[in-house]
Amino acid sequence: MTTSAASSYPSSNITYQPHTNSLYHNQILTTVTMVYTLVVHLYAKEDQESINKLIAKLQEASQVYTNDKECLGWFVMQDTKDPRAFTIVERYAHESSQKYHLENPYWQTFDKYVIPLLAKDMDLRRLNELVDDKSEQVRVEQDPKLWEEVKKHQTY
Repeated sequence: MTTSAASSYPSSNITYQPHTNSLYHNQILTTVTMVYTLVVHLYAKEDQESINKLIAKLQEASQVYTNDKECLGWFVMQDTKDPRAFTIVERYAHESSQKYHLENPYWQTFDKYVIPLLAKDMDLRRLNELVDDKSEQVRVEQDPKLWEEVKKHQTY
């Protein structure tokens, strides 16, 4: 079990990789102000009852948290090949937006219910999305014909 004093999440069975708030771009260090995202991997115990309970709790949590202030999306997924593997993707307007999530009374129920259903600790990753609708266009590939073909392909 790994936790961090800098973490907004209280001590629990969560491990995570710290994120960075900067991006090296064109030889200049610039601050990234993109969407703040949490990705959580969960692995259920092998019995079907644990899997079913976890599915129900994740569905319920998604329906609750999607409506939190400054939450841009709270998505839950089950692996296509391993029915015990789940992923949560939480998208927030800002890193500070987590406070609304953590202040939601529902949050107090989550770990208590979910942790006993898991075969191993949750794995939490904190990320800044690198592209949003305000980002400058990036063109690594320099072939204009390629971009024409891409545009045609994406025209519906």
